[in-house]
Amino acid sequence: MIQNQSNPAINSSKEEIDLVQIFYILRRNTKLFISCISFGILFSGIYAFTKEPIWEGEFQIVLESKSNNQIGNRLEQVGGSSLAFLAALDGKSNLKTEVEILKSPSILLPIFKKHKKAKEELNINTDNMLYSDWFKDNLNINLQKGTSVLNLSYRDTKKSLIKPLLQDISKAYKEYSGKERKSSIKTGIKYMDSQIAIYKDLSIKSKRALQSYAIEQNLTMIQGNENVLENSFQINIEALRVKAVNDLRGVNEKLSRLKESEGDKELILNISKQILKEDNTLKRIENLDDRIIINKLYFKGSDPNLINQQNLREELVKSLERKLYAYLNARKQILISEQKAAERPKEVIIKYRELLSNSYRNESTLDKLENQKRLLLLEDARNEKPWELITEPTLKDKKVAPSKTRILILGLFFGIFSGIISSLCVEKRKNLISDENELQSLIGRKQILTLSKNENSRIESINVLANSNNFSKGKVSLIPIGNINNDILIELKELIIEKSLNKEIYINDDILITKDYDKIIFIASPNSFTRKYLMKFQEKLNLQNAKIIDWILIENS
Repeated sequence: MIQNQSNPAINSSKEEIDLVQIFYILRRNTKLFISCISFGILFSGIYAFTKEPIWEGEFQIVLESKSNNQIGNRLEQVGGSSLAFLAALDGKSNLKTEVEILKSPSILLPIFKKHKKAKEELNINTDNMLYSDWFKDNLNINLQKGTSVLNLSYRDTKKSLIKPLLQDISKAYKEYSGKERKSSIKTGIKYMDSQIAIYKDLSIKSKRALQSYAIEQNLTMIQGNENVLENSFQINIEALRVKAVNDLRGVNEKLSRLKESEGDKELILNISKQILKEDNTLKRIENLDDRIIINKLYFKGSDPNLINQQNLREELVKSLERKLYAYLNARKQILISEQKAAERPKEVIIKYRELLSNSYRNESTLDKLENQKRLLLLEDARNEKPWELITEPTLKDKKVAPSKTRILILGLFFGIFSGIISSLCVEKRKNLISDENELQSLIGRKQILTLSKNENSRIESINVLANSNNFSKGKVSLIPIGNINNDILIELKELIIEKSLNKEIYINDDILITKDYDKIIFIASPNSFTRKYLMKFQEKLNLQNAKIIDWILIENS
């Protein structure tokens, strides 16, 4: 029996339709599909051949000059690139801003008004002609990637107006380049004057504060110290203290070595030669050493004269040692005094360094500003060439739009698309069951046979079916659902009777008598009935308690 159950495919309006089903739908709605394609081609053809042709002209211009780059580089060398006005001179860093200015109404609006007036002289209605629409639809201005070259193109239906308009725009751009350069330089000079006045006052004040504090604390810079920043603002009092500490460390080291050596004569002589170079005792020892060496060559060690010389040397070394100790101890006391005299509170040193740093920065900044101003004054006095045109305004020989081929192709695609959509909508409105899988799902019984469109295949399939046990005995009713070709039904019946030898095979569409049959087999074909029809048919069979076996599918013709 057909299953009386709710199926989402019946009520859903979002069925999945494969390409094969679309093909069948288009074939069933061939006239509608062809009509849509014809309409699309016809409409696009009329549009393509009646639309007024559009012409295009173009030119290229360089938005920066070599001199602008050179002055920008010189200013950067003397004062860095941190000042805001330098960006106006440096084309590379400001090209995007330049392009936006060149697109602005401040430059293009006068040209638009002139162009509008020229159209009115040709008796063209310009009442609805707006600047914003004209700029958006007709002009194309963009910077060539990776360069400072500006590409400008203009489109219009009036070929004779394009080249004069491009010439007006290129002239306006050239005039703007000179004005912009002069304005940037004047702005830079004005800015420099204001900054120089500020830093001159700051420099004077910071110098006075530094000098007053240095006099008060007896602090001055080390003479010859030109690069204050690199030498960490070293001052003379600090240098004296550091030197005294280092010298004191050396004296203490020598005293320590002398004590540890316990009268080592060679160590005493070596240290004395470093410190007491002009001492008479040291010179006498050196002379005595020379005589002892000579006497040893000629006399024995027991010679009285040689022994006297050696004893004298020992006394001289002891005398030298006493002098050395006296000198080092005296030097130690002097260095300790110098160290104490050079010491200053940490707060004094820190404040002095801050004042020194502030004074140096102000002086350095003032010097850079004055150098930059001199460069700008030189640049202002020099005549500058306007931006250079790479290509003169030219008009293309051939029209750029409309493209008839492109419009016709788009019309064709539109016709195909609208034809498919229209055919699907028609099928949807008919509400016919077109998909075999959906048909199988709704009937809910096993499909025992598919009758092919090919006659030979169809006969062969019927022969196989007739030889099965489905028709061997009992009364069998073949019930077509919807509009089924009657010739196919008769052919099916006759072949089944012939092969199964069962004479009680009937074709019957009267549901009321189905209860009189032993077996019932449906005959169904896609696109032969609606979902609503199937549901009503299903309800009637359920009321009759009909004995349904299976069903046969007839393919789409």
